[in-house]
Amino acid sequence: MSIILRFGFAGFAGAIALAIGLTSVTGVHAEACKTDLKRDDVVQDQANELYACIEAKLLEGYSKATDVPGVPGYKDWKLVTTAPLVSATHGKMFVNHYVNDLGADLYTKWEDMDGAKFPVGTIFAKESFRISKGEVKRGPLFLMEKVAADAAPDGWVYTRLFPNGKYQRTNGNKSEKMAFCHECHAATLDAQDAAFFPPEEYRTAN
Repeated sequence: MSIILRFGFAGFAGAIALAIGLTSVTGVHAEACKTDLKRDDVVQDQANELYACIEAKLLEGYSKATDVPGVPGYKDWKLVTTAPLVSATHGKMFVNHYVNDLGADLYTKWEDMDGAKFPVGTIFAKESFRISKGEVKRGPLFLMEKVAADAAPDGWVYTRLFPNGKYQRTNGNKSEKMAFCHECHAATLDAQDAAFFPPEEYRTAN
């Protein structure tokens, strides 16, 4: 039986909720992106506007980590979300979701992947941003890499890369911080090989 879980899966929200307000862009300034709407009022076009404002700064920060697989190359992968969406399992931040070529075809079968497994080398990447006091702020880049079954718990390596270039990684720096990622994604391990799907209204066409 297929398991369908969303980025906004309510069961995990309380465990990692952050005090973050998310809104919509009203203007772009030299030093900062400003915004005035509330998170729950943001529609897809507005979320894309928020992202356009912060995109260059996100990539600039993530690119400092030259030894993390997928950075900065993830920008050339398949974008599988039509707009940034609020993810309860990623601190209630807005996330954009990318998948590399190895995993994109299987992932975009969505529920029809029917228990298939991603090939080793598949990487998912989620950029994130938030709003604090009316300003668009950078969040971490979340990465999920398929490895050999005996190389990491459940065959996946998780990385949380901060905009300053520092990161936490399974089997690496502050690996214990990644335990929540493994526990959360284990909920879909059998049916979806630990992947989560965006809500249908946010899915790109195959």
